[in-house]
Amino acid sequence: MTHPTPTEIKAWRESAGLTQAQAAALIGYSVQAWEHWEQGRRPMRPILLDLARRSVNPPTTAVE
Repeated sequence: MTHPTPTEIKAWRESAGLTQAQAAALIGYSVQAWEHWEQGRRPMRPILLDLARRSVNPPTTAVE
């Protein structure tokens, strides 16, 4: 898996209608960490963006 780009990270957050603080809180990180990812100062691990996506849109499971 490759690291999401800063553009991908910001685009996802904006499409979800979240502030940086809200997005960071979803995955238990600081606003500063989220800012660094969006600014390209530090790479975001792919699993973290996936976790944020799943927090906003949890996968559905079939109920029998």
